[in-house]
Amino acid sequence: MPKTVALVEAKEGTGRVAECQVKRGDEVVWDAGGTHITVWFPQRGVFPKSGIDIRSGKGSLTVKEDAPEGTYHYAIYCHDTKRFLEGNSHPVMIVKGP
Repeated sequence: MPKTVALVEAKEGTGRVAECQVKRGDEVVWDAGGTHITVWFPQRGVFPKSGIDIRSGKGSLTVKEDAPEGTYHYAIYCHDTKRFLEGNSHPVMIVKGP
C-alpha cells in the first residue's frame, strides 16, 4: 500500500509536511492538491532519481530495494507560493529495514 505524504497548508501561505516512515520497496505518494511542487532529495540512494516535479495532484516514487537505512532530509518547494514547505526544519523520511 502506498505511503501518502499530505501537504498541509498553514497560515500565511506556509505549507507543512509530517515525518514519513517507509520501508524499501514502498511507493511514496506526495499529494500536492492543486498546487505545483518540486520534491528534492539532496542525498542520493533513496529513490531511483533525486526528485519529482508535480504540477497538480499526486506524484510518486518507489524507495529503492537497496536504499540504506537512515534518516533523510529533503525539500519541497511550492512554485505557487514561492516558498519551501516546513516540517522538522525540513521534511524527514526514515527508511527502515524489512
